[in-house]
This record gives sequence, C-alpha cells and structure tokens, in this order.
Amino acid sequence: MSGVQHAGEDGRTGRASPVLVSTVPTSASLTVELGLEVKVSHISVGQPWTLVSCQESADDSSWMWTHPCGAVLSARLRQSDEAELIAGITMPPGIDTAEMTVPGPIWIPDDPLPAAVWAAGAHGLVVTRTCRDEHPALMVWRQDMGDSCAVDEGVSLLGSEIALAPGNSRMALWRGRLTDDIGEALGSLPAWLPAETIVDQPEEMVCHTPDAGILVDGAEHTSETIGPLPVGAHDLAIHESRGATRVLIGWSPDLATAVGARVDEILSGFDPRTVTGPQMWLLMSAVGMRVAPFSALEMAVEGLENVLSRPFGSADDHVARLLTCCAAFRLGHRMSDPELRDEGLRRLWELSLDEPGTFMSRCIASAELATLVPEHVWVNVVSGEGEDPLVRAERAIWTGRCASRDADEAVWELGAFLPTVPGGPLYAQGHRVSRRRAALAHAMTTVWPEELTSSFGSPRVGELRQRTLRRLLVSEHLDDEDLALLTW
Repeated sequence: MSGVQHAGEDGRTGRASPVLVSTVPTSASLTVELGLEVKVSHISVGQPWTLVSCQESADDSSWMWTHPCGAVLSARLRQSDEAELIAGITMPPGIDTAEMTVPGPIWIPDDPLPAAVWAAGAHGLVVTRTCRDEHPALMVWRQDMGDSCAVDEGVSLLGSEIALAPGNSRMALWRGRLTDDIGEALGSLPAWLPAETIVDQPEEMVCHTPDAGILVDGAEHTSETIGPLPVGAHDLAIHESRGATRVLIGWSPDLATAVGARVDEILSGFDPRTVTGPQMWLLMSAVGMRVAPFSALEMAVEGLENVLSRPFGSADDHVARLLTCCAAFRLGHRMSDPELRDEGLRRLWELSLDEPGTFMSRCIASAELATLVPEHVWVNVVSGEGEDPLVRAERAIWTGRCASRDADEAVWELGAFLPTVPGGPLYAQGHRVSRRRAALAHAMTTVWPEELTSSFGSPRVGELRQRTLRRLLVSEHLDDEDLALLTW
C-alpha cells in the first residue's frame, strides 16, 4: 500500500468505510456489513511478517504476508448471507529448511463495546455487538476450523507459535451471522459441553462424549461424570477427530468461605497503620456472614480511622476509595461512631459520579441514612457524551429502569453468557476487560430482580450473576477490592 486509509465517514450517510487496512505491515482492519455495520476489528501478526498484498472490495477482501523463512500467511473476509473470516499459513514445498516456528495471527476485538470470547482449541465462539441504537444486534462468529486460544490481545486463530515443515499448512475458518438473541450463539456451543463449566462444591458435571477421549488435568478420564474436584480451576480436554478442545472447568467455594479465608489472613497480620479500606469492608462483611468474631468490627473501626486520617491521593484506586467511604459510614452508624459515619459520607459525596460505583453507593447511603446525607442534587444526573457505559447502566438500574438498553450493559459486562476462558471472557479496545469490571457489574445488578432477563435473550440475570460469582471465586488471585464488591 502506498498510503494510509483512515477510518473515515461518508458525509451523506455517516457510515464508516467498509474495509480498512493500515500501513503497519503486520495488521489488517476489517469491517462487515450484513444489513448494518458490524466491525470485526483487526488481524494482527508479529514480526517478522511483512504485508505484501492487499485487495479490497465491498464483499471480498484479502491480505497476504510473507515470512523470511518462506512461509506465507493469508487472511480473507467474504460477505454474503453470512460472513466468513479465513486465515491460513503455508510453508511451500521445496523450501530448503527444516521445520520452522512462526508467530500465528491474532484476531483483536478493539470495539468500545466488549466482545464475548470463548476460544478453546478446536471449538470457538465470539459474539460482538453493534453500536447502533436503532438496530441493536449481535454478531455471532462460530469457529469451523482452526486451533484457537484466548490471549491478552484477543483470539489466537492458529496458536501463538506454529511449527511448519515444507509443504505443511494450517487454516482457520470462522463464520459470522447477525442475531438479536444470545440463544442463537449458545446453540453453536458443542453438545457435549457441560451445562455449567464452573459449579459449587460438591456438585458434579456431566460431559457426554461417546466418541471422544477425555483428559482432566492431563490424566485420562473414563467416566462422563466429572468431579467433584478440589476447589479452584481445572483443565478439561476433549479429543475429537476435528482436534482437541480445551475447556476451563472449576469448583467454586461459597462466598462466605472465600471471605472468611481472606479475613483470617488480614487478622493474622493486622496493623492499623498499613491496612486498606477494602480490607476493612471485608472485616465488616465477615462479621455479618458469621465467619469472623465481633471484635473484628472494632479492629475495622481502628483501621478506617487511620485510613481516613489522610486525604485520598490522586493515584488511589477509585473502588478502594469507594469501599473505604461505604465501610466508614456503615460501620460508624452500626458502632454509634458519628465522627466515622459522617467522614465516610463526606468523602463519598466528594467522589466523582463519572466513575462506576459512586451512584449506587450514594443510593445506599440515602436509603440507610436519609436524614444525614449531604443535601446535593445528584439523582437526576444526565449522562454525558462519551461516558463509561457501565456508569449509565448503574444509573439506570438504581433508578428502577432495568428494562432499558443502558441497564443491559451491566448484564453484558458480567461476562457470563459464554463459558469462561483463562483470564476472563470479555475484550474491548484491543485488550482483555479486567475482573474489576465484572465485579462492579455484579454489585450493580444486586437490585435487578433475579427472575428477569435482559434484552440479550433468555438467561435470567440471577443465573448470570451466580456464574460471574463462581468464575471470580475460582480465580488464582482476586484483589481485595473485587472480593469486597462480590459481598455488596
């Protein structure tokens, strides 16, 4: 390519250009239009691949890269009734070299609305969303060929490193279609997949695979019934003719057990000079769950007084500040300590309403301490342009507007529609969405009626919240802030 093609808009229609390719030689950006615009994001390959060919049209575009070892990588996007994304790597025969390893292509979802990803080897599913309010839709991408896995940037289509000998080739094929119901995506999951891939102790899970081999944590498993296994995440591998599918499964502790274990650690090394506000929230919660003695409340008061003796710093985490304020006003009220209570309220009302969690915290304070909260107009705050969608969702939910597009964002950010993958299932703007967002969404949806669904389809919100809770509790590490939000 001789120049940069920017993501421009047609001044008459406001529609983005159909296909975009940057001059960066290792990246190709793609857009699909099936009745309305749905962006695929872009395909990225690492050095030393070099882009040598780019052909674009309205319904068929292709790109080609070469590697110094002689390997050729191609990507193609075709559009008709369905969209097809094809990526292939070939080592031509006759190349005078032994087996070589080359970096594989990565599909990077970089839309602002998070994409849900389940990339598990021989099977994969990606669900992206359109930004257009007048035409809400989901784009469901089903993997028909390839060896996918979830990486920090997105979906590795053929594996991070691919070994090729002369004459060898690898191919990935994904087909996409529009739908307005997440149920269609769920129907594309393998029939043998357990109904829930992370369960509570001491439940079992069933994997009905009569013609496939099963490995659990690397060991052969001869029964269709799996578990119960020790608390935490485990590896399930299903070997079929199309290849191996690698599934993250797990057994979750109950929330009280997880909180109690963390509080025991906090109490064993308690020092009021070094504790944090979220840790004091956990002490308070643990007493309510009956997994810590009442004396932990007095220790929490001492810790909070020390934390609040200093102003919050500009680098302090917003959720940590939020939990500190909420623990202070709640604990101050419970322990008849008006100074602690009022300082917590004052600090809470100083926090920005543009950050997720502030609005619902003020709602709780106003409900519990109606005559004591500061007299400010804040409930009917208008959402600003470019505001965090999770903040808009929070305001919608906590003002009783669960049946709205804004509220649905918190349901989506639970990340619970598809089975989970290591590190988390949601991607946006070129990176994996943090666990913190899921924990915030879990807290925000506390007041969502459990039996109700969302506009995305049939799964009940209460069911989705439980999946998120179990997924976060089997994480190898969970920050105190995230665990505290789960107790909201």
